[in-house]
Amino acid sequence: MRAQPFRSWTAINPVFRLVTGPEAPRLDLTGAHRPGACPRRPSRSSFATRFNEPGRSARSNPFPKLIVSTAMLRLLTVMTALLVASLVASPPAATAPDLAASPRQAPTRELVVLEMPGCIYCGIFRRDVLPAYKASLRAGELPIRFIDINDRAAGDIGLAAPVDIIPTFVILENNEELGRIPGYVGPETFFHAVNHILSRR
Repeated sequence: MRAQPFRSWTAINPVFRLVTGPEAPRLDLTGAHRPGACPRRPSRSSFATRFNEPGRSARSNPFPKLIVSTAMLRLLTVMTALLVASLVASPPAATAPDLAASPRQAPTRELVVLEMPGCIYCGIFRRDVLPAYKASLRAGELPIRFIDINDRAAGDIGLAAPVDIIPTFVILENNEELGRIPGYVGPETFFHAVNHILSRR
């Protein structure tokens, strides 16, 4: 005799049918409730449907949707452009001067001859001393300049004391008097006096 497939307990046991009645629930031994069977995982469609129900709030949704509008993207683009423009237009920060790269400027020195019209010894100096001085190496580092004592330019010189004798030879450093030679003293004495004044600095 060929075995019939198992359908339900009510089909096999009439007593069970009477106790439970014809509308008793049937045992499902082929589905997820079979002993030793794991429960079925919900499908993605049912999962999405469950979390997108109208009654659920956005806070309970573990996967909120990030919505970036076009206006927000435009705002971010404009802000980035303004930031780049401000960085390009801003001048570089001022730095302290490099003392090693820019050495200290050497002091300016000069020899000023204060004279006046009609001075006999002023002419003798121009004739006997001036040519030799211009030919010397000292004239390169200590240039000579003639100023009339009555001229306004004489008042711009940083003299340490008034001038009483003409001619007077004044050695200046940055327009400040270092020393002077009052009166005409002859070529040899003149050169020695200039070297002595410069050696004191």
